[in-house]
Amino acid sequence: MTNKELSKMFQLLADIMEIYGENVYKIRSYSNAAFNLNRLSEPLTEIPMNKWKDIPGLGKAIIQKIESIMEKGELDLLNAYLLKTPSGILDLIQIKGLGPKKIQKLWKELGISSPVELLYACKENKLSNIKGFGLKTQEKFQQAIELYLQNKNKLHLHTALQEAAFLMNKWNLAHPNYEIIPCGQLRRKSQTIDKLEFLAIHDDLNELIQNLENSAYEKIKEGYYEKEINDGPPVGIYISSTTEKGLNLLKSTGPQSFYKAVIKKSSARFKKESEINIFKKAGLPYIYPECRENLKSLEADSETMENLISNEDFRGLIHCHSNYSDGVNKLKDMAEACIEMNYEYMLISDHSKTAFYANGLSEESILKQHEEIDRLNENFENFIILKGIESDILADGSLDYDDDFLKKFDGVIASVHSNMQLNEEKSTARLIKAIEHPATRILGHLTGRLLLSREGYPVNHKKIIEACAKNNVAIELNANPYRLDIDWKWLDYMLENDVWLSVNPDAHSIEGIEDTIYGIWMARKGLWPREKLLNALSVKDFKNFLKIN
Repeated sequence: MTNKELSKMFQLLADIMEIYGENVYKIRSYSNAAFNLNRLSEPLTEIPMNKWKDIPGLGKAIIQKIESIMEKGELDLLNAYLLKTPSGILDLIQIKGLGPKKIQKLWKELGISSPVELLYACKENKLSNIKGFGLKTQEKFQQAIELYLQNKNKLHLHTALQEAAFLMNKWNLAHPNYEIIPCGQLRRKSQTIDKLEFLAIHDDLNELIQNLENSAYEKIKEGYYEKEINDGPPVGIYISSTTEKGLNLLKSTGPQSFYKAVIKKSSARFKKESEINIFKKAGLPYIYPECRENLKSLEADSETMENLISNEDFRGLIHCHSNYSDGVNKLKDMAEACIEMNYEYMLISDHSKTAFYANGLSEESILKQHEEIDRLNENFENFIILKGIESDILADGSLDYDDDFLKKFDGVIASVHSNMQLNEEKSTARLIKAIEHPATRILGHLTGRLLLSREGYPVNHKKIIEACAKNNVAIELNANPYRLDIDWKWLDYMLENDVWLSVNPDAHSIEGIEDTIYGIWMARKGLWPREKLLNALSVKDFKNFLKIN
């Protein structure tokens, strides 16, 4: 069992116990255990059990429960609470802005035990008379619930790919003579996934259909079968013979508008052609699956497609956190991981002092970190740590250190983390003021969105991009699969305005560095060329970019 799975178990236990009004010290104990398990830099299962007691938050009682989980695969105390708790309460816990105390109040005073019941109560104005629930709170809850219900059975890309790998492995074990390929949104690497689709290939289609029907797949249309999954998106299977694999792979990958456009470009028959040959006969370069949601890819030539950014182009890691703020790993460990991945530099960017919730760095802590960076850099060959910060953009658009202190950094990423309720005009003005600050070199996660759980704050993208062009500020494509912000649909306008793109994992651990691939896929959707990728610059050129202002 992974650290994250253990952490989620203890946090859920803490939340449910708080809803029931249980002992506050026990609740805090489980919550602390969840927090510290999530921050562990190595799997708990790889740490000798006699060392567990040295881990913060893991006392004797918690360790006993972990041992029980390892043995049984479940937590008995959590199961006892789950048996007596309506399932809708667990859904309410997932909704942004609804903490255990508010859920307890809604359940106790109004009998609300599900998101649908809460949505109805909001629309009927039933919350406004309860202490602590005004009209604004009611409106906020209504928006959050509608977003939750709309996205309930959707998955983030990284989770969907994990689920797909599990299903493919299961399928291959059961039917080793079939070929199965992810298609649809999975193959296109969509931002979020509402259906897990595959192309199953076998020359005996009758046998294939029989196996699907035996596994409770229902025929939706000719050549396509689907199965509903509890608490997740449906699984869809397209079927194909070997000879028609290329055409069916193109069609099942989609989107339909792209497929139809390709087919219309040639009068040739594609039935027995490979996917690559279909593009050739249509007079097109091979258009990578992740690019196909962007219909402008149909206008691209071979040079454009081959010049798209790839993992091999990355020379520097930009935007990462260490345990100086809310990161899991030490600065030295993050740097060594970068060296292992063949990076030439790392711009460390821990949270700034206003981000107290993320252990944001005071001026004193920053100076201490800079001293450590200097010591580490003395021992590195062909690698350097650059002194950066993710500086909070305050409500008025200013950064949260004075101008003289900001000069101590090699590079500043400016990001919004609070006061996200401003209207479009005020949000846009706030960002433009931060962009115009001489210290700002990169604008972080432009809208602050969290996919499937929080809409981004409203901004005028065109004005923001134009301001970045005017001030030579790069825009981050935050590669964290929960963000993927700036949205790829705005990359074309960035190219028009000659703005640099920085694809950053916003890594809070060594593992998080690997999230860069999600940003790469999104950038490729926007047909982003490697010559405008900030991370592809050499150390010298990147330093020059940071010093432009």
